[in-house]
Amino acid sequence: METRYNALPAHRVRVYEFEEDTICKGAFYVLPPEYSYVLEDILPEEGIIKGVFTYDYTKQGNGLRIHRLTLSYETAENITVRNTQIYGKGLQPVSFEGNEFATDLRLTRSVRSNNSGLWFSGDFEYNGEEYSFKISL
Repeated sequence: METRYNALPAHRVRVYEFEEDTICKGAFYVLPPEYSYVLEDILPEEGIIKGVFTYDYTKQGNGLRIHRLTLSYETAENITVRNTQIYGKGLQPVSFEGNEFATDLRLTRSVRSNNSGLWFSGDFEYNGEEYSFKISL
């Protein structure tokens, strides 16, 4: 499943679920602000922030229980991401430094949805302007 977001800065998230396993893997990329409204045919290589995430879960009734989340990202030259956080319903915002994050969780999602209910956010500077992003994992 792929989701496209046109808000500044535009980004795409693609999630891959493996039904035989209880793992969900995804990838995302944030585009340079000048690309924000032209998402068609833009490849991940053009992203200024690119990352991957994985969460492990078990099925529980009509929902799921998330046990572990890992996330890592890389940036284009001269891009530094600041104020990075992971947060979501039932999870207090967790700030982290560096480009990798991993944590054990005990989150239950009552209704199975297209995402984990978790978010990755941060700020960055691009060509002298400040931008923020919020990516649904």
